[in-house]
Amino acid sequence: MENLKTLLNIYFSMKDINLLYPEDTSYLKSIWEKHPFFDPSLYQIRKKDVVNALEEGPKSVYFINQVRNSFIPLKDNSVVQKKFVDAMNRGINSINQLLRQFFDNETYEFFKIENIGLPFNFYLFMKEARDDFILSRNAKRPTNIDYVKFLKSYDKLRAFGLGYRVLMIDESPEVLNAIRHHQLILNWFEEQFGFMNKRSSGINEENVLNIWDSKSGVNIYGGEKPINSRLKILDHKGKLSYSSLIMKMLLKGQFPDSMNDHTGIEFIVENDEEREKLIRYFRKEIRAMERLENFKIIKSGELSDNIHSSIGYDSVKFILRPPIPTPNAKSSDLTDLSFERIPVEIQILTLEGHKQRMNNPEVEHRAYKERQFMKFFPALFPKEIYSNIMEKN
Repeated sequence: MENLKTLLNIYFSMKDINLLYPEDTSYLKSIWEKHPFFDPSLYQIRKKDVVNALEEGPKSVYFINQVRNSFIPLKDNSVVQKKFVDAMNRGINSINQLLRQFFDNETYEFFKIENIGLPFNFYLFMKEARDDFILSRNAKRPTNIDYVKFLKSYDKLRAFGLGYRVLMIDESPEVLNAIRHHQLILNWFEEQFGFMNKRSSGINEENVLNIWDSKSGVNIYGGEKPINSRLKILDHKGKLSYSSLIMKMLLKGQFPDSMNDHTGIEFIVENDEEREKLIRYFRKEIRAMERLENFKIIKSGELSDNIHSSIGYDSVKFILRPPIPTPNAKSSDLTDLSFERIPVEIQILTLEGHKQRMNNPEVEHRAYKERQFMKFFPALFPKEIYSNIMEKN
């Protein structure tokens, strides 16, 4: 915050902060109700139990126990605090990466969040947050709020919220299972479809260079492999993508246990007729007793039901839950297997839909992510704080 005024002069002499915020921000209320540490009212620091904990003085273990009992049991105070600092910084770094990705350098320098340093003391951290909040409101009238001090308090609560969400992601069974069982999931699809007779498709595009026969009677197009699979929860370096999961948690109002698309499997077929044939195979041979879960048809030029989605390329999506073998927790015999149904998002494109996706910049992944980020941005960088800092300076 030391160079805040300099950065403000650089940034706001060039840009209008209002351009970074949507006109309708009514959706933020529900986000902040579910994720109160990001609420710019700083309600969390005014709660009675927080005030009581701070009044206990340095001996208070209220904040340490909040984290220990939820995420890091059986560890002493120093270990809990160190691990939580690491989690806060992983969350902070993931948000800073988004800022760096979508903003220019001046904008990034203004909004970037500083890491939390060591040594760290939970009590002092939260006491400073409350002290800064009180100092920012040394007069009761909102026009007299010192928003620089207010932001210092908000910084700490936001960091706490990010650390809490990172640990929630780290310890989510759905996230852990998607990573652990990814190869087993691919094996299951291989068994169900029996891909064979690989040959050239005659198409000079790396994602559809080859073609395979399958048990479904439908020819499947692919690159080196017949199906494209990815763990959406991992970034390009194979590490957990906290930014994408935190964005989804806030924008969709979901926690990791209710997200069904950590793993994605993609099929590319020749045309609409072949796609219908493949869908019938899923319905009759794989899901014979039930409908396909969360089935969606997205036509080119139409919006999907995801308000952050790209203007659609032609595709069909649904959720499938293949039974994946895992050791039976009730048995000491490692060969005694039970099965877990792991949710997988299936997407089926035609060659034309794949071409639309590759050629139309509106449906490229970056365009989609940028719209998603600009919807997410005000939730962690509230306009009521940042615009007032600009005006006061």
